[in-house]
Amino acid sequence: RAKSYQTDPDNPVWAFGLCQSLIRIGDQKAYPADEHLEAKESYHKALELIIQVIRRNPESDNMKTKRELSWCLNKLGDSLVKLKNVDAALSMYHKGLCTRRHLASQYQTNTLLKRDVAFSLIRVGESQSLKQQTEAAESAYFEALTIRQELISRDSYQTLWLGELGDTQHQIGLFFQKTARPELAAGFFGLAVETRENVEHLVPKQDLEHDEAAAKYLQFVQMKLNQSKEALDGLKDKLQL
Repeated sequence: RAKSYQTDPDNPVWAFGLCQSLIRIGDQKAYPADEHLEAKESYHKALELIIQVIRRNPESDNMKTKRELSWCLNKLGDSLVKLKNVDAALSMYHKGLCTRRHLASQYQTNTLLKRDVAFSLIRVGESQSLKQQTEAAESAYFEALTIRQELISRDSYQTLWLGELGDTQHQIGLFFQKTARPELAAGFFGLAVETRENVEHLVPKQDLEHDEAAAKYLQFVQMKLNQSKEALDGLKDKLQL
């Protein structure tokens, strides 16, 4: 892809493909190699490339390209958090959120774009929490929660939406625990337990011994469920509930 792009740098197809490759390289550097400086450099190259695609090819200023732009911004933000540069990370997350809000408003029936907004809000909230911007972080978390609930209302049997609702409830529980509000934390851990139990019930149990992917997914769901149960039990002991 790099050779193809060097041969024809004005071709948006080659540029877009190279951008995706750079993101994958960054992912490999970040996880499991834990080389976040190298990952940041790869994500930054991808970001510069996708911006270049949009500037050189106005016709490429579409949903696919802008969504890729938001991915680059989020990935770069992730690496900056790992490098303890939370201010710069928050700036990237805000830009990614702005891009995703714009896309979601353009394509209002696209649930995946709505889902993207929720992910960006969680990242913004986490970064604001690290900076002790408690009110702003709480607002971001609850907006993400509202989006998760909206997606559930469209299809309550979608395990993806339910699973991510449980994740958000658990994250809000952790946030309230960190900000010394144990009663609220316990409430959200309890909600996460209920949601994650619903996800577990929805996972097909037939032929698990012959379906490795389904068995691993069930283990993953059960691991998350146990995390919420342990967090809730720990607070119950402290609160003597």
